Amino acid sequence: MDIDPALGVGPSQTTVSDPDVGPSPDSSRGSGRHKAGDPGHLESTVSTDFSLPPSGAVSSTSAGSDSSTASGAASPPPGGGAAAEAVFVPLPEGLDEMPPGPELGALLAKVDRAGCNGYQLVELLKARHRQIAWLQAESLSDVYAMAYTYHGGPFTPPVRHRQRDEHLDEEVAFALSWTAYAAEQRTGLAYLSIVRQPAVHAALAAGQIDLPKVKVLLEEVEQLSQEQAATIIAQVLPDAPYDTKPNDASSNASSTTAKNRNSDLDAGRHLHGRLVTGLRGQNRATA
Repeated sequence: MDIDPALGVGPSQTTVSDPDVGPSPDSSRGSGRHKAGDPGHLESTVSTDFSLPPSGAVSSTSAGSDSSTASGAASPPPGGGAAAEAVFVPLPEGLDEMPPGPELGALLAKVDRAGCNGYQLVELLKARHRQIAWLQAESLSDVYAMAYTYHGGPFTPPVRHRQRDEHLDEEVAFALSWTAYAAEQRTGLAYLSIVRQPAVHAALAAGQIDLPKVKVLLEEVEQLSQEQAATIIAQVLPDAPYDTKPNDASSNASSTTAKNRNSDLDAGRHLHGRLVTGLRGQNRATA
């Protein structure tokens, strides 16, 4: 067999048979071509016509090579080109403390994550998460406004009504391509957070908690009166930004597992556990 001295490989076409199936029916005749329409013929043609990456750099994954490149220099970035020396670029001043809103959104849009180190990427993630929470609060406000603004044409005056639009769930589902159930959950969340527990909505708008924590807070106090729920939320909300949220999958656990989980959570920095503690205190006070 002729060897290409430049690449160290044989001819540009060779054949490989599936070892679990055995030789193909044509192997005795030396045929390496796949028969069209023959599902039992698993012999495939593999190209060995290798070529160098763009710009001529040698990848660190090249067979038989332990060096990152042929010259020992750092590998070029994806897409080719020479590797540039990393230069530290500080994040915009005050990014870690800036409250969410239009200004933070404009600032985040200017940050190039490709120029951020690991520490900066964490700060960028936290700032963007605050901004997302603010947008979620704005979205809930939009849904609540829709409840009292009946749908009309694009040039209809913005008139608010006293009665809730009975087709609100359908409007939200159609607008967001959601199921009716998902839309109903969102409209209910908007009402509970804005009307019954506005402190929760305010915390979301301030980027102190996110939407999953809003759901936990509101669901746990759903069976209480508005005053009782507000009392417990006032106790839990200050530390809620630092509490963890229950795993969604844990809600499907058996009753025994759920009891064990709740007893463990009471002693930890867990939002659900502290709500359970608050509920128990409320029950003792009203007993």
